[in-house]
Formats: sequence, C-alpha cells, structure tokens
Amino acid sequence: MKVFGKLADKYSARFPNIQGYAAVSTTSSKGVKELQTKIAQVATAYKYVGQKVPSPYILLGKKLDALNNTYNKTNKPPVIVTSPLSLPSLQLTPPI
Repeated sequence: MKVFGKLADKYSARFPNIQGYAAVSTTSSKGVKELQTKIAQVATAYKYVGQKVPSPYILLGKKLDALNNTYNKTNKPPVIVTSPLSLPSLQLTPPI
C-alpha cells in the first residue's frame, strides 16, 4: 500500500527497529488477525524467544488478556483507570 511506503519513508530512519505496518480498524477490528499474525512472526524470529521472563511481565500479560476479553464481551474499550495521585512517580517530596 502507498500509505505503508510513506510511513516507512517517514519513520524508518528514526525508528530502525520497526518490523512492519498494519492497518487496523478501531471500530470494526478489521485487520486485527493480520496484525496478530505479523506480531507472532516477528516475535518468534526474535533471538530471546524461549528465555525466562520476569513474573511481573507474565502478570501484566494476563491482565491485558483479561482486559481484552472484557472488551470482546462488553464492547467497551479496555481502559485502565487510575488516579494520578496514586502513581509512585508522582509522589513528590518537598524540598528541604
């Protein structure tokens, strides 16, 4: 597609690790299967596949899968809502 060629021209120099592009509809989910297939192909070719993964990564993956399953059942976007004040990076200490 011409659009993918334009994307490659625009971003390949800045982001040399881009493995490909996929057109995905946010309303109908058209193209999701093709994207999943491409991600699986790239992931299995990655040299670290088969190595141990930290358990927090596994837990995050499971939570994302659960959000995706909820979205598929309810048709509501999988959004994680959190209070900005609950984020550890935003807990500031006053200057001394």
